[in-house]
Amino acid sequence: MIAEEPRFSNGLLATCAIEPSEGRLVACGGIDGKVHVFKLNTSENNKKKLDPTIKLIQKKHEFNGHTSMVTCSGFLSPNFLITGSDDSTLLLWDFEKTGRYLVKYADHTQEI
Repeated sequence: MIAEEPRFSNGLLATCAIEPSEGRLVACGGIDGKVHVFKLNTSENNKKKLDPTIKLIQKKHEFNGHTSMVTCSGFLSPNFLITGSDDSTLLLWDFEKTGRYLVKYADHTQEI
């Protein structure tokens, strides 16, 4: 087996984003209101000969802050992620300050 799919949510996933400048981070969000960020290990050594002891996907962060389904996500840089939710909020996450969102935008009156 080359890679095993990681289990990170108990329900439907509604959004997925790849960090565009380096392409090594993937953010996923779904019905549980959580945001999960994974690191893709794509080292040059593993491209030539896959080392089974190195995980291809590693969980980097798990963010809690939305009270409803996370419906959209996007990377602003390798260190910042913004997410939107059915709770009518946008949250800005800073990977250096894990555990809490940096800014909460609550100006929307309906789901995002």
